[in-house]
Amino acid sequence: MITFQISTTITQMQYTQVRSGKISL
Repeated sequence: MITFQISTTITQMQYTQVRSGKISL
């Protein structure tokens, strides 16, 4: 469960960076 929470947090961070234009996919 802890691992799942960490993965979710990382995904949310990446999503935020993508929306901010910091990461180009």
